[in-house]
Amino acid sequence: MAGKQQVRKYEDAIMCLNNLQTNAFVLETLRNSGARKSSQLQSLPEFREHMSRIDADSLNVIHIAGTKGKGSTSAFVESILRRIKISETSNSLGSDRFLKTDEKHLNPEGIPEKPSYFRFLCLIAFHAFVQEKVDVAIVEVGIGGEFDSTNIFEKPVAAGITALGIDHTALLGNTISEIAWHKAGIIKSNRPVFTSKQKEEAIDVIKKRAIEKNASSVYIIDDKDVADIRDITLGLAGDHQYENGALAVALSNSFITSQEALGIKFQSETKNRCFKEGLEKVCWPGRAQVLESTSFSNIRWHLDGAHTPESLLVCSKWFQQCINQSENVPRKVLIFNCTHGRDGKELLLSLFHMNDFDLVIFTTNEIYAAKAKSDVDNRNEDKDSELKLQKSFGEAWRELKGEEKVVIVGSIEQAAEAVTKEFAPKTETKQHDESFVLVTGSLLLVGNTLNFLGVEVQ
Repeated sequence: MAGKQQVRKYEDAIMCLNNLQTNAFVLETLRNSGARKSSQLQSLPEFREHMSRIDADSLNVIHIAGTKGKGSTSAFVESILRRIKISETSNSLGSDRFLKTDEKHLNPEGIPEKPSYFRFLCLIAFHAFVQEKVDVAIVEVGIGGEFDSTNIFEKPVAAGITALGIDHTALLGNTISEIAWHKAGIIKSNRPVFTSKQKEEAIDVIKKRAIEKNASSVYIIDDKDVADIRDITLGLAGDHQYENGALAVALSNSFITSQEALGIKFQSETKNRCFKEGLEKVCWPGRAQVLESTSFSNIRWHLDGAHTPESLLVCSKWFQQCINQSENVPRKVLIFNCTHGRDGKELLLSLFHMNDFDLVIFTTNEIYAAKAKSDVDNRNEDKDSELKLQKSFGEAWRELKGEEKVVIVGSIEQAAEAVTKEFAPKTETKQHDESFVLVTGSLLLVGNTLNFLGVEVQ
């Protein structure tokens, strides 16, 4: 267009990205055939070729894997190191800078095929980190470690491994030892690895892999490390967060040590204050998060992206604590979904034992019943108009607790409407006017609920 530079709109860029998503039918076919595991193994060298174009190894990376707590640990590390402030950096990219970053790689020359959706997002993110000249990048593994899209950094500051459990068995195996092998795949030569306390068989695998990969050291978080931060009230709820916090402290110290070796000075008093404030004031949206919305004046939303039996049990205890701390007796509502490939009934058992709900709602992860917004469009999940998965959850819940009311809906919007319809405010008494709603089972469900409530996530 003469005299004008054509500017790609944000919506157009998102649509291009969405076209890289694997459709649900194909994904299920690959999952059942085992081909997805094979393709994941074989395509990482190809992705390294893409990554070589952006000088990713110029980044100071703290790489974190694990089954439970890797998101929380990453949040703690970010909160601590942001307060250290070697230099000022922006908290989020923003659509204008996202477009600038995205434009660079939408049509890479000389490489015929674009990476898959998740890897393309990684490519954009890492390119943005390089362009923004971040002091440190805290990178959380997607799935596993050894063959994960994030495992392309050869010289990270350190690797961290949080608590391990059984998850993603189709890709990682059915035993703790097999899963530990994958998670320990992020260990790099001449770099330290820090791990939370693990089962003995997991520690054995981590130590063996550290030797194979020539790690500079292996440090296991012990009771003393946890005791050292016990006098701090953490910004994330749950006693288990002290283990994550202790691991975050060790990883943060590793980064500081690496910077001091380059001649950058940190005052001890400043470091101690930043560590304390970082642990206290950490913010991790969608994890043990409580919020209210002006659109729903009588609802207090409790959001937690727990999606394993162990994490849902912790989530359930946290929700019960919130209820116990309430001055009145609130109505209790559960809004739940989980992704295909997980045992929904097993997950519901963790919620069943702790709470009696006045209303249980099973929904999809869709925000609205109408067409989804492009930037929350998920093509990896089948759009099931019959809601078979949600109905199976309902049947499972009735088997567990037949007396509770169960509602099946197709969107988060409809779930919120079901709550307001069922519990319209009563004028005669305030004792039960407030509803405590627990949204859990899926990070995508929680993220889309935040979107629905109009919460800006930084």
